[in-house]
Amino acid sequence: MTRSGGPQDSAPRKVLAMPRRLANRPGLFLVLGILGGLTLILGLSIWRVRDVSDLPDVGDPFDVAEAQRPLVVAEEDNAFILYEEAEAKLGKPPEQLQRAEFSALLWARMGPEVRSYLEQNRPALELWRSGTDRPDALYCQPGTASFNTSRRPVWDLWPLCKLALLEGDRLEAAGKLSEAWPWYPRRPQVQPPLRAAWLDHGASPRR
Repeated sequence: MTRSGGPQDSAPRKVLAMPRRLANRPGLFLVLGILGGLTLILGLSIWRVRDVSDLPDVGDPFDVAEAQRPLVVAEEDNAFILYEEAEAKLGKPPEQLQRAEFSALLWARMGPEVRSYLEQNRPALELWRSGTDRPDALYCQPGTASFNTSRRPVWDLWPLCKLALLEGDRLEAAGKLSEAWPWYPRRPQVQPPLRAAWLDHGASPRR
């Protein structure tokens, strides 16, 4: 027989002592868990980056330099030359015209102030319409365009677009369809009523 606490009992006690020391160090398990999670996330990320089998074939990338090359547009072909002249001639729009949505721009609903405004600014409106007959519209070169590029040259045209829609609606209501049609986008496949067809295709400038 051996006495208690002899050599035979010391080994089991040492084995039992190690788990106890680990149990007294919970921070170690937390660190191991975090490292394991990060390793798993990193492995999945690498796998997703390397696995491109589901991506469509988009072909060769486009030529950025070619896409940003300056466009040569003659002044007599550039609609924005006339747009700017028309906008410069335009007076301040009445509040009713400023607030009106495109779908609500009906000649019959407009008050005398808006009707008078259209007549007073008819030269500017005719100039704008002449611009829509030009083949190109360029106010900013592709190579200089950015998120900071001002969109004001386009936004300033909205009052003229609204007046054009009102003029078209006025002529259409008077039964002058052939005169009304040039004030709307040119879509030969669309039949009257012209105003409804124009709105169905989206209210936007013709250029």
